[in-house]
Amino acid sequence: MSQGTQINFYNSPMEQTHYRMESGSFIDLILLKDGWVRVEMKNMDCEKVMVRNSDTLEQALDIVVDDLVHKGDFVIDQIEDGKVIYAPVLAAALQRQAVPVVVDMNTGLFYSYIRFGLVDGGAEAGNVFVDLNRYNGISNVEYAQMLFENEK
Repeated sequence: MSQGTQINFYNSPMEQTHYRMESGSFIDLILLKDGWVRVEMKNMDCEKVMVRNSDTLEQALDIVVDDLVHKGDFVIDQIEDGKVIYAPVLAAALQRQAVPVVVDMNTGLFYSYIRFGLVDGGAEAGNVFVDLNRYNGISNVEYAQMLFENEK
């Protein structure tokens, strides 16, 4: 993006209300069974998100909000909090980044998730969400151990 370029975010193409992400905005992608992915969002109001290869982190995926679609992007359109989509390819790609969370020790039931958040200097437009654990230098195993210790 060239110097001085500005992207405006709108809630809807029909209703041109200016919108900007707030600090504290995040997107969780929760990996469920058999290739299903649930989207949970906080402080977000957008039309679509694109999952694409990260420019910030090695061997990671970022989420880009309300941007032009690039070749190779995985697009989640008409996104909303709690939306569940069937995306086995995306789930497989995210599996390495995901933090496992044990729900029931007796049955071995668990899910995995990745928390994507805005970080300072992530992008000029402020619309790139990165894997917060990877950005903070914490491995999935370390983070899962911290979660487990806090639940005791």
